[in-house]
Amino acid sequence: MLIKEMPHSSQHLIAEKSHLSSSMVNIYIKELKLAGLITVSGNTNRTTEYHLTPKGEKKLFQDFISFSSEAVQIYASVKRKIIRLLKRY
Repeated sequence: MLIKEMPHSSQHLIAEKSHLSSSMVNIYIKELKLAGLITVSGNTNRTTEYHLTPKGEKKLFQDFISFSSEAVQIYASVKRKIIRLLKRY
């Protein structure tokens, strides 16, 4: 999401915001680029920009929907368990 919202973000900032090491972010950026999910432009660290490709936009949307669905399912499951526990008292 940070790449979409702030394409000028440095790998250091991305690492900081995602709680990853800069070296892991570097690896992930290379993998995302190879997968065709992002493009990287610029000649120096100060001019580097990251942009989602249409394929990357689609993947981000699919992952967001999947994550949201899982979060709702977890919430519903926990809610059912809490209700069962409360009915004991």
